[in-house]
Amino acid sequence: PDGNGGEISVNPREELSTIANTNDDEVIQESVERLARLFNEDLPMFCVDEKFEQSFIDRDGWQFPAQEESKHFQTFWPMYWLAKQDELKATSAAED
Repeated sequence: PDGNGGEISVNPREELSTIANTNDDEVIQESVERLARLFNEDLPMFCVDEKFEQSFIDRDGWQFPAQEESKHFQTFWPMYWLAKQDELKATSAAED
């Protein structure tokens, strides 16, 4: 339904293509509104997603900062963030 007693037909692929390939803000706004209506008609509820993540760090063979010195310990998957931020380094014990 279009909200005015009529119906609209929405092709999500075409709408996304329109958004990706235009610079006209009005055209983009119209496409986003059609996609929002489609999404809200198809899924008329609020989605709540909750999960629990744990990471365990083995200190053998690794040199990294103290927990208080790095904000990356407070992220999900600190083993990936510590290496990405150059805060996790292998020591010679890691080669054994």
